Amino acid sequence: NLIQKDFPVFIVELPSIYPKPEGYTGTDDLRWRYIELGMIRAFMGNIPKQLNNSYISAGGDVWGNKIYYNGLHPYVKYEQADRLADIAEVVILRQGTMEKAMGPILEKYQISDDGRSAVLSFENVGDCLATCDRTKEVRGIVGLAAKVQDYQAVTPETAKITGTDQIVITFKEPVKGLAYNFTDSDYYGETMNLCNSCGKPAAGFLRLQN
Repeated sequence: NLIQKDFPVFIVELPSIYPKPEGYTGTDDLRWRYIELGMIRAFMGNIPKQLNNSYISAGGDVWGNKIYYNGLHPYVKYEQADRLADIAEVVILRQGTMEKAMGPILEKYQISDDGRSAVLSFENVGDCLATCDRTKEVRGIVGLAAKVQDYQAVTPETAKITGTDQIVITFKEPVKGLAYNFTDSDYYGETMNLCNSCGKPAAGFLRLQN
C-alpha cells in the first residue's frame, strides 16, 4: 500500500500438525500426506519484530485432536478469527489492551559465549510472564545445536522465568540458536506452556546466532 504504508498486517500462526497414527491401515491418499511445518510456524513468530505494525495470533492451543492427523486446516477457524478481531480492535479502534488480545513476543535474546546458557526477554507480557500450569519452569523452548544447518533441537537443562519479562535457560551442550513451537506436534498445555499474565499463549519463534 504505497499511500498508507503503515497498513497493519495480522498473521495467523499455523496450528499443531500430527503425523499418521501408528498402526493406521486406511487409504493413504493425498489428504493424509504429512507436511512438516513446525519450523515454518516458528519462523512466522519472528515477523512482528521484523515488520513494523505486524501482529500474530498464536495458535498453539487451538487444535489438539490427534485423530485428525496432518490437520493444516482444523475446524477452529472461528477461534482464530475471534483472536484476530481482538487484536484489530486494539490496533485499529484503540480499544482494550494488547496483552489481553495477543501473547508474549520474543523481543531479544543473548546466548553466552560458551553456548550453554541464554537470556530471553519478551514484550506484551502484561503484569509478567507466566505458564499455564502456574510454575516457573518453561516448557517448549529448545536450543539449536552448533550444526545450525541441521536444526538439531537440544532440550534445556533448566528454563525458568526469572523476571517480569525474562527467562533464563541452561544447556548441557553448546547451542547456536533458540526456538519455541518448533516441533510439528507442539501443543500449548502439553509440550509448551508459556503465556502472559492474561493467559494468552506465546507465539513461536526461531532465532539463530550470526
